[in-house]
Amino acid sequence: MDGSGETGPSPVDTLINAFASCASVDVVEILAKRRTPVERMVIEAHAERADAVPARVISLRLDYQIDGGGLDRATTERAIELAMTKYCSVGASLDPAIPFEYSLTLNGEAGAVMPLPKTLQT
Repeated sequence: MDGSGETGPSPVDTLINAFASCASVDVVEILAKRRTPVERMVIEAHAERADAVPARVISLRLDYQIDGGGLDRATTERAIELAMTKYCSVGASLDPAIPFEYSLTLNGEAGAVMPLPKTLQT
């Protein structure tokens, strides 16, 4: 890590990467339990920060690119929602006021950006 983000990720970038990593592990595990293993996954994490001091994170979006035989959109989206709002301990440690959203490109087919309901975030 680097406090200025010049030679390594900043502390906030590290937090965002931890959330993406944690959620991705949970997505893979959820889908594996359904006997629909992930063959490839790439996640791009995006965060908006407040224009104030401290410049805290005010929104998070994870863009998933997932490939795998037997995966369907509804099941994969549900796995993402559960990972981001219920199972990921990093996400659960963040301020519940921070809105989460995601997008899913499944087997090359893009989908819309989906906000996660506040009722799921606990």
